[in-house]
Amino acid sequence: MEKDNRKKPDNWSYVASKWKKSVLSLKEYLLTDTHEQPASSSFSYASLHLPMQDYTHATQLKEKLLLQYQSKCCDEVFPGEICTNDYGQCYHIVTRMPFSTSFVQQKKWEQILEHLELIPGIGPITRQKLHEEGYGSIKDLCAHSRFQTSAEKFMNHFEQGSLHDLHQWMSQRLHRSHPAWVKLMTMSPPQSWAFMDIETLGLFSRPIILIGAGQVEDNELVIHQWLVRDIEEEACALMEYAQWVQDKQFLVTFNGQRFDIPYLQDRWSYYGIRSSSHCYSLDMLYHSRSKWKQTLPNCKLQTIEQAILHKQRSEDAPGALVPEFYQAYLQTGNLGPMVPIVTHNQVDIASLAELSVKLYEQ
Repeated sequence: MEKDNRKKPDNWSYVASKWKKSVLSLKEYLLTDTHEQPASSSFSYASLHLPMQDYTHATQLKEKLLLQYQSKCCDEVFPGEICTNDYGQCYHIVTRMPFSTSFVQQKKWEQILEHLELIPGIGPITRQKLHEEGYGSIKDLCAHSRFQTSAEKFMNHFEQGSLHDLHQWMSQRLHRSHPAWVKLMTMSPPQSWAFMDIETLGLFSRPIILIGAGQVEDNELVIHQWLVRDIEEEACALMEYAQWVQDKQFLVTFNGQRFDIPYLQDRWSYYGIRSSSHCYSLDMLYHSRSKWKQTLPNCKLQTIEQAILHKQRSEDAPGALVPEFYQAYLQTGNLGPMVPIVTHNQVDIASLAELSVKLYEQ
């Protein structure tokens, strides 16, 4: 992890105080009378349209949590520890849950070789003809007069386990939702995967208040969360995550290509933090759409949780109301409103890991 030569701004406290005063004005949603999204909406973010029923329920939940967690300190609500680096402090929460990695033993990454279209010059029609001629894998094509050279080159990368070369090759031949990408991830050790999700005060260029990242250790999913207890702590949390992720090989997200990853990069840039991470990115939203868009009403993570993973959330705060819950915490010092935000983030990461397994096994 590198830090550029830009001097740490002396006015971070001033900037943070201005953000705190404006949090309540950051309402990026419209209250509606129905769960259906207006057809005329120009935004694709469903959270911009919040049903009145959900808003009322969330407001009641917030008041309930303020009473429940009154006078409780941070380590009572979220067992963890304070992190300190050149950018200040933040709060680090670690949660462990069972997570079996036995599925990796299936060695389904070998199914990558069944995708003959990875070889230049092979499209759907040629692939079908090759199948009829008995060529069922790229390995078989090593004996084909026309495709031998390319097939041998691909097999060389595959047998050496060269993720860089395989990723570069597949990027030129496969769509980002192709199932082979999930198989490729399992060619690296489970400990090298990172499942990431962030919670923010808005959709664009506003502070991140929680960064969550899951890592597989033995038969556990270990979820690290860097909580921004005050907006001044955002830079510290960003640096902690940047240092944590730099040795990972695959970064797994849900809509991370469009939201989480560019958002983090924007906030790193704001504070002059240079990330040395070179993770290969896997966005499970694309894979989910490819698999279930014809059978599910939508491909939101919570819809997939209920229909595919058979999970049900309780006492969840809508993402659109995160700024208001955070403002309630800042104004009162009561961590109650932060509980559903932290829990929501944990569940997102756990579901992302489970979804990855589900897609791998398909």
